[in-house]
Amino acid sequence: IKFAKYLSKSQAIIAELMVTLDFEKGGEIARDLERLYDFMLFYLTEANIEKNPEKISKVIDLLNIVSGAYREIIEKQGSQ
Repeated sequence: IKFAKYLSKSQAIIAELMVTLDFEKGGEIARDLERLYDFMLFYLTEANIEKNPEKISKVIDLLNIVSGAYREIIEKQGSQ
């Protein structure tokens, strides 16, 4: 039950990231992020059905990459 509960929370967070994308300003990057977030949601759904922690780890790895890129952008903007 905890497995599904935490997966559901993770999916809600990723879905929120998707709806906040600004395609007008973000252009191709926003479209790429939408595809990546969509993949993550699909993968988490599969992980829940299969009870597969490896798929969850893959999504965590992808989120770490995305969050690292966001941090770099924020740091660069802060140093200007």
